[in-house]
Amino acid sequence: MEEGARLNLSRKVGICLGFTCLVLVLVAAVPKVRDGWPGGLSWLAHLAAGQSKEPPAQQPTVRLSNILPSWDIQSSSVASSQDARVEAQPTVASRGVMAASRPDGLNGVPTDKIIVMSEATRQRIGEIFTHGQSLGRNPGAMSKVGDSTMIWPPFLAVFDNPASYKLGAYAYLQATIERYAGSFARNSMAVVKGMHTWTEFDATWADQQQCKPGEGPLPCELRLHNPSVAIIRLGTNDAYQPVEFEAGLRRIIEFCMTNGVIPVLATKPDRLEGAENTINQIIYRLAASYQIPLWDYDLVAGTVPGKGLQEDKLHYLGGGTHDYTSPALSWGADSLQDLTALMMLEAVARQLQ
Repeated sequence: MEEGARLNLSRKVGICLGFTCLVLVLVAAVPKVRDGWPGGLSWLAHLAAGQSKEPPAQQPTVRLSNILPSWDIQSSSVASSQDARVEAQPTVASRGVMAASRPDGLNGVPTDKIIVMSEATRQRIGEIFTHGQSLGRNPGAMSKVGDSTMIWPPFLAVFDNPASYKLGAYAYLQATIERYAGSFARNSMAVVKGMHTWTEFDATWADQQQCKPGEGPLPCELRLHNPSVAIIRLGTNDAYQPVEFEAGLRRIIEFCMTNGVIPVLATKPDRLEGAENTINQIIYRLAASYQIPLWDYDLVAGTVPGKGLQEDKLHYLGGGTHDYTSPALSWGADSLQDLTALMMLEAVARQLQ
C-alpha cells in the first residue's frame, strides 16, 4: 500500500513538471506568434523536434487584414444608385506634368465620374501592387475578365495595332499602351461567352488545352499571363441571380487581391434585370467596400443613342472610330468603351510610379 502511494505521488510530480514545461514553452511562443513570426505556431514544432529555436528565414507574409477591408455589408442588400456612387467618393484628380493637357471628361461626363478612385483606393492599389511584385507579377501585363461583351467588339484589341488608332488629345495615354503592349489583343482565358462570376472558378469552363486539370478560367489566366491588373466586367448573364453574382464577384475580387492582382470593376450598360439596375448597384457597392478602382462605363454609354447596344440590348455595337481626333468619337460605343478603359488603366498605372 505504501509502495503504491509512492508510485502515485511520483506520477503526479511528473505530470506537474510536464505541465510546467508546456506552460513555459507557450509563454515563450506567444510573443513570437503575436509579432508575426514567420511560420507562426510552427516554431513550437521546431522546439519539440529539438531543432534551433528559430526556424529558417522565410519571406514575410502579407496579412489579409492589410489587403481586405472589414466585411460589413450583407450579400443580399443593394444600395441605391445615388448612395452607391456617393460611397465611391470619386476624387481622381490628375497628377503630374501632363495633367493640364488631359481632356476633362467625355460627352459631358467628368473624368472623375468615369474613373472612380478615392484616396483610400489609391493606397489600396499600391499595397496590392507591392504584394504582387513580391510574388513576381508582371507590372506590364493586364488581364481581361468577362463574357461575350468583351469578345465582340474585341475589347481593347485595337491598341496592340499602332496603325489602327490615333490618340489626338489623348496622346498622354500612349505610355499606358506601351506599358501593357501585348495584353490588349490577347485572348484571355477568363473571357468566355456566357460567363458568370461563379463559373470563373469552374474547371468545366476553362480551356482544356491550356489550363490545368481542375483549374478554373480565372486561376488559369492569372497563371498563364501573370498580370498585375485585371479589368473585370461581368453581370449580363447574372442579371436574374444577384445574390449569386455578388458572392461570385466577391470571390473574384478577393482571389485577385490575395494573388497580387489589382482588380478593376466595370459597370455594364444593359438593363436586363430591369430599371432597378441591381447588378450595377452591387458593383458600385463592392468597389467602395473593397476600396478598388471603378470604371463606370455605364455613365458614358448613357450618352450614346441606345446606350451603344445592338437590337438585343445586351451586346455592344462595333464599327466605331478609333481615330480620337474625329467628331464621330462622341457616338461610337466601342470607341468610347476602349478609350475610357484605357483611361482607367492609365489612372491605375499613374499611382504605381
